[in-house]
Amino acid sequence: MVVEWPDNSAERSGLKQQLDNMKDEGLVNVTYTSLGSSEDVKNIAYVSVSLTPEGRLTGEDEC
Repeated sequence: MVVEWPDNSAERSGLKQQLDNMKDEGLVNVTYTSLGSSEDVKNIAYVSVSLTPEGRLTGEDEC
């Protein structure tokens, strides 16, 4: 699934933190596509999120 990236920088930071936390827990795979050379929230254009097998097993289908 592709997640819409908010225009508001505070919302961007919060969303990235949530996605990174879920990634650290092994629930999702997250790929950031940025316009710049880093994954800084101001450069990110697209985010692709997919559930890992562990994420599917926990029943957390809602991202």
